[in-house]
Amino acid sequence: MQNNLDILNDESIKNIKGFINSPTITPKSALFYERHFTRDNKSVVEYYSNYELNSYFEVETSKNFIITRGFSNNHKLFFTEVLYLIQNGKPYMCYNEVLTIDNVLKKHYRKINSKNKHSIDAFDSFMECLNYKPHII
Repeated sequence: MQNNLDILNDESIKNIKGFINSPTITPKSALFYERHFTRDNKSVVEYYSNYELNSYFEVETSKNFIITRGFSNNHKLFFTEVLYLIQNGKPYMCYNEVLTIDNVLKKHYRKINSKNKHSIDAFDSFMECLNYKPHII
């Protein structure tokens, strides 16, 4: 648990939000903030409420991919997104995995057009998505 004054002086802390509830609502107040830093060449954002870690996301960037992984406060992976990049660094496809609250892993691919909009259709395979030719691209 961090000292209350530390978050106000720590440059890695961003987006501090505090809420004071009505006296009839429990809890009486809530504090939310993010901590941004780099670990093992990955950008990391940790999300806190009332000084306790809720979740965190790691972003790893290479020439051909941007990989984002989301973890719970007990370090369990629950989200993965892979953005596939073309030579100029723009995304053309993404792959998502989300672990639902029922412990079901949902997976799909989506095509990304030149305006950075994701396809409405989701695809089960990389090739099926790659071959998709929407009229707006």
